[in-house]
Amino acid sequence: MQAKKGFLLFLTVTLWNGVTLYKSYSGYEVLKIGPVTESVLSEFSDLQHDARFDFWSRPRLGSDNFVMVSSGNAPYLASALRSLQLDFSTYINDVGPLVTKEIEEHEFLKATKKRQPKAVTFDRFMEFNEIQDYMDEVNAAYPNLTTIVDLETTFLGKKIRGLRLSNSPGKRLVIMDCALHAREWMAPPVCLKTITELLDNYESNKELLDLVDWLVIPIANPDGYVYSFSTDRFWRKNRKIDLSSPCFGVDPNRNYDFHWGGENVSDPCSLTYPGTGPFSEKESLAVGGQLLANSGNIAIYLAIHSYGELILFPWGYTTELPPNAPELGATGNEAAAAVFAHRGMEYTTGTSAGLLYLQFGAADDFAMGMANVPYSYTWELPGGGTGGFNPPASEIIPVVTETWDGIVSMVRKAAEN
Repeated sequence: MQAKKGFLLFLTVTLWNGVTLYKSYSGYEVLKIGPVTESVLSEFSDLQHDARFDFWSRPRLGSDNFVMVSSGNAPYLASALRSLQLDFSTYINDVGPLVTKEIEEHEFLKATKKRQPKAVTFDRFMEFNEIQDYMDEVNAAYPNLTTIVDLETTFLGKKIRGLRLSNSPGKRLVIMDCALHAREWMAPPVCLKTITELLDNYESNKELLDLVDWLVIPIANPDGYVYSFSTDRFWRKNRKIDLSSPCFGVDPNRNYDFHWGGENVSDPCSLTYPGTGPFSEKESLAVGGQLLANSGNIAIYLAIHSYGELILFPWGYTTELPPNAPELGATGNEAAAAVFAHRGMEYTTGTSAGLLYLQFGAADDFAMGMANVPYSYTWELPGGGTGGFNPPASEIIPVVTETWDGIVSMVRKAAEN
């Protein structure tokens, strides 16, 4: 306890002196909105592209939605919601103390819960360099099972890397990526759980490597992920500089070359800004390149995001269904049942456009539409803490444990077909 008090005092002094320039979010509030009806869903969805408003999940029909806004912009959001005749209330009065608490917890756990060589820790959220080191270590420890795949180099010079796991050639591939959106800290532990299960528990899970090869990309957006730890907890995009704008970053999950730009978002300050053109960003190109390079040989693609307790499949750009929608829905429901068996966490399965609203240039649509991947899913993991992107570290183990069982269910089903 004394060690923790001393560390928190150091952190407080550091923040006070301005050495750590971490965005405080003091005075920001979160509004609980809805439920949203079909008659106003389109207009409500348009608000997510407004740079003043931070939607904590994609607009969802028939459900409550949560939007963060600064005190200065709160009246504009309230006015827009009243014009749509949507009910709303204050869900979080001040986000600032929550961010401070999360920083303190993370820094304390980082100092006290050290990672061991060739191992991950699920006691806290691991940072980018730790994950890179871990990938190098297991690659050296399991040379007959693993290969490091360098995918792309980001705008700020960081490597986007995957770990390929295989015990024999000639099999179809599972591609899984995590943290394409920087602030979604719960996603990388799911990718890391996958690696540890396949390597550390090889004898128990050998069947899964007999069925398929795996390409796991723990951090698909390194620049943004690092920035969310160092400077801005709720940073979502990459860190690409646009010289024509004071704002940074592109939403990599709207940058894929499949119905790109359908939302007509041209403001670089928007959290959903899709970039200047399809595949303008290294983050989307890293994953998309692997999808195309292995087209016809991929059993399943899994994009791990948070949050929302959703298992989504194409399409996002249209409400029309893909030909294999019944199989996609059944496979998703089986995975949801596997998750539910642990602690009663309920997931909803459906198309992105059907459960949420239209989205263009997304990875799961690209995987199916351009890379011919028969099973393509986006997982929206559970929220935490206040129901959003700030889950406590104590939630990591329950989430990764239940999600792993859901992933295994999906992979087995996809490998059969």
